Amino acid sequence: MKKSIRNTLIATIGVIGVGIFTSCNSFCSASDTSHFRYAYDPINTTFYTSTESGLDDIYNTFLSNSGLSESQVTLGDLTFNYDDNSSVKYSDNSEEFLARAFTTINDNLVCVNPGTLSASIKVNETDENETTYSYFIGLSEFTTSLFTTAQNSNIMLPSYAYFEEVDKKTLELIVETANKENRIISTPIAEDFSNLTFENLYGYSESELKSYRSMENGAEKDILEDTMIKKREQGSLLAHYGYLKHYSVITDENGNETVDYYQRVKDWNDEIGATLGSSAVMSNNFIKIYETNLNNRVASVQTCVTVEDGFYGNLSNDPLNSTVLIEGKAEDFWGDWGRAFTEHGFLEGLLVYPIAVGIENLSHALGMNGWGQIGAVLIMTITIRLLFMAITLPSSLSQQKMQLLQPELAKLQQKYPNSDTNQYDKQRLLQAQRALYKKHKVNMWTPFLVMIIQFPLFISVWNAFRGSASLSSDAVLGLKLSDSIWSVLSNFSGWPSNPGWRTALVLIILMSAAQILSIIIPNLLNKRRQKNVAKTVVSEAQTKQAKQTKYMQWGMTIFIVIMGFTLPAAMGVYWFAGAIFSILQTIIMQAILTKRSKKERK
Repeated sequence: MKKSIRNTLIATIGVIGVGIFTSCNSFCSASDTSHFRYAYDPINTTFYTSTESGLDDIYNTFLSNSGLSESQVTLGDLTFNYDDNSSVKYSDNSEEFLARAFTTINDNLVCVNPGTLSASIKVNETDENETTYSYFIGLSEFTTSLFTTAQNSNIMLPSYAYFEEVDKKTLELIVETANKENRIISTPIAEDFSNLTFENLYGYSESELKSYRSMENGAEKDILEDTMIKKREQGSLLAHYGYLKHYSVITDENGNETVDYYQRVKDWNDEIGATLGSSAVMSNNFIKIYETNLNNRVASVQTCVTVEDGFYGNLSNDPLNSTVLIEGKAEDFWGDWGRAFTEHGFLEGLLVYPIAVGIENLSHALGMNGWGQIGAVLIMTITIRLLFMAITLPSSLSQQKMQLLQPELAKLQQKYPNSDTNQYDKQRLLQAQRALYKKHKVNMWTPFLVMIIQFPLFISVWNAFRGSASLSSDAVLGLKLSDSIWSVLSNFSGWPSNPGWRTALVLIILMSAAQILSIIIPNLLNKRRQKNVAKTVVSEAQTKQAKQTKYMQWGMTIFIVIMGFTLPAAMGVYWFAGAIFSILQTIIMQAILTKRSKKERK
């Protein structure tokens, strides 16, 4: 094959691959996306059963954030800073401090108010000046990150009172919807929240939460964690209805309905501004930062294909808040499959959706305990490779024949040793190769035809694994299949007791070894066939071709290993199983073809 034609084909495959890569999209519904948005931008405040438990929590959080100990900073050193630069120190007026820092909702529920908690102390006795430590309380991580971005851009910040009002409106909407649906709560919640409880909001009790946080890692903590996660999924108002903050149904003049993720927040912003003043709420520039940052956080969300409604995802290191409610997408498989073509694209309908649904059904059937997901990936890998083998069987046979013909090709290349520099020898060699391929019915375009089919299949499998909600749930020996191996290996928190990094390390080693063997074994078989070929002269063309083949094989292997580090761990399992399948396929097909070749020679 001419070099120019080969390069053109490779470039074409690359362009097609990039197009496929960028065209695959998410199966997340508007409801799913709103749930993810709320997970990143939740209600800001934290709730407690009493000011005493709230005070204890914010004090311990201050110690954790500042890196100080109880001997270095006491409760009396803390100062609560609110809007209009007003502040109060706990040791000066503890009652006013509590009144500023907390709002009583009812006899059994309080919430921490947005503000800044600070302490100015001399860390060491030798210090001449005091050092001030401070951090935000009553604000989510997302909101504090917005503050930092806005301050760096010299954009005015909303007041703390604004976020109090937004949280109040969000809670009112959650309670109103819960009362109407009468699903999550057994007793309606009053409009003034007089009977709202900690359990209503989170699903589990505050005492369970305190016990969980005080436990060391172990079986007892795992059992309690599992219980609390189930309670959250069954009865947390925030987990079930918080998404409404980012879910506004807009109806146009033709009666068509669409979901706007920001309309409700903007409406609230206008309402609060009418009361507190325009300087106290989000400005247009702050709203732009808000939308951009939230859009960026949910842009990579893909894990939305599941066979039934449930909580899935892996959004944070806190297992009690790392999942969101996802709608089932395969209750009507044939109808949903048809919509996958029309609403998402041809490749999504043809491959991505059925693979993802297959993973989901197998994961649920095998137990949804981590190992069930591993089994699902292995079964789908074998199924995909069998289908791929059936589709490309003629090409694969032709490719294996090309491998069997290597001794003959080597003889031809030695017959024309100067083909790399002599134009006459080069033409004679090409004619002889074509005649040899024609005689044995070998298509020289086979490798490129396989690549054209294989690349979109890889992209589809990757997107299916990204879209599978089950793969983002549960863990196998500490490793979730939705996590990339690199993210686990580079996370040193809890190391080396955290078993996840060991599992990730073993997986990448097994995958890499299998990929290397998938190259070495066919090459060893080729060398064994060529050992009887007498090398009377050194062929430059043969040497050059061997080097090019070697570089391409090892380059692809290195590429897969690197991708194995960066893509979800499920792809590592897929590549490991696929490499083993490829090795077995090569051995079996070459054995069959070798036996057939011997019969033909007889």
